[in-house]
Amino acid sequence: ENRTQLGRRQLSLSVVLVPATGDSDARVPIVLLPGGPGGDIIAQHGGWTRLLANVRQEHPLLFVDPRGTGASGALRCALAAEPRRAVSHVRDFLPLAQVRACRRELARRADLTQYTTEAIAHDLEAVRATLGFERMILFGTSGGTRQALMYLKRYPHRVEAMILSGMVPLSFRMPMHYAADAQAAFDSLARSCTSDAACARAFPRLREDFGAVLTTLERNPVRVAVRLPDGRVDTPSVTRGIFAERVRTALYNADAAAQLAYVIARAALGDFVPFV
Repeated sequence: ENRTQLGRRQLSLSVVLVPATGDSDARVPIVLLPGGPGGDIIAQHGGWTRLLANVRQEHPLLFVDPRGTGASGALRCALAAEPRRAVSHVRDFLPLAQVRACRRELARRADLTQYTTEAIAHDLEAVRATLGFERMILFGTSGGTRQALMYLKRYPHRVEAMILSGMVPLSFRMPMHYAADAQAAFDSLARSCTSDAACARAFPRLREDFGAVLTTLERNPVRVAVRLPDGRVDTPSVTRGIFAERVRTALYNADAAAQLAYVIARAALGDFVPFV
């Protein structure tokens, strides 16, 4: 776990190497780096292998679950205030009390100072050396781009090329800029709605409705009755923070973002079922 304290707690890394289908001498693997931070990759290796079938003619594919994730000693704890609720996804984003409790729990079985982007880069280098590859192609998405940049910084001579999607620079501090970025994304959505005749007619007060919903929830959180597939009824509580965070998350995806105007308009009328 800690490279400076040999003989102490050991950590196993889970690795999957999918061989190239063409030239058996192909020696430059493509390394799939998961997002997050905190995401794993091996559980998705089948889908990536099919997606990159053509690339495998010339390159093996390498999957490594970063330390503390997936099959590499996953560090997990429940952050939901009500983890057994059927609609427990309707919850605060990183509630402080649960985060602190989670940290205390994990610290009893792991040295949390060793679960960093830099430590992950050193792990990847150890995997490379063990497998005997001279150089690698790094393929990172979102938080995976940060891993790629750190590996490049520490081991530049081992990087053949990088493919980066959704850049997260090393200087970025999560979640410091989430609120400002979410506001910019929502403003862009509102402008798009205003410029579209059909959307503007259907949702003429999108900005005002959103502000009104947040103000209402700030004063009085709303309990929403939701009928579950098994017939039971759950009543999750929707607060201002929960509503704003779910809107922020939806703005990551074009299909989900396209539904926000309707969800917000209904919520402004007191109907939060589409939101839940």
